[in-house]
Amino acid sequence: MGRMAFAERPYEPQQLHELHQEILRQLVLGLKPKEVSQNLGVTTQVVSYVRHGRLGRERLAELGGRRDSDVAVVADRIKELAPHALDTIEEVMGDNGTSANARIRAATDVLDRAGFAAPKRVQAEILHGHFSAEDLAEMRQRAVDAGIMTPVATAESPLVPTAAPQADADSSLCGVATESPMESP
Repeated sequence: MGRMAFAERPYEPQQLHELHQEILRQLVLGLKPKEVSQNLGVTTQVVSYVRHGRLGRERLAELGGRRDSDVAVVADRIKELAPHALDTIEEVMGDNGTSANARIRAATDVLDRAGFAAPKRVQAEILHGHFSAEDLAEMRQRAVDAGIMTPVATAESPLVPTAAPQADADSSLCGVATESPMESP
């Protein structure tokens, strides 16, 4: 099967060009290819072809350059306004006629921008496990045998002298033999 005749093609070149431009525009805005394909009703393969084709790469570079220059203009404006903003914050903080909440917000903003912000997100990982009494006793004994822990007498297990461990890899950490700190009575 060869190429379709121009009259039989199910698309118009202008529509196709506009679709490609919209795909590239959304990619420059930071949307993921899957999001672009869902927004425009095309497959992710179409988005990929447009993105990675020679014309697509060139157009993305051009659009990215424009975006970067726009960001630079905004950053310059922010730098120009920063001293005025700082003066305003100082006025609010020093004005006893201003509400305490407004002064606290101004002070907090200054501290945040100076790098002394309160943590916004705390991430913790918690491991949870269940150990039987036998498991705990075995872990204690391994620690004693490795010299990491000294034996502790309890009501359930009175202090019993242990024999010196053998000098093999199972009896100690890092393959170093240890001697029992206990002497026979």
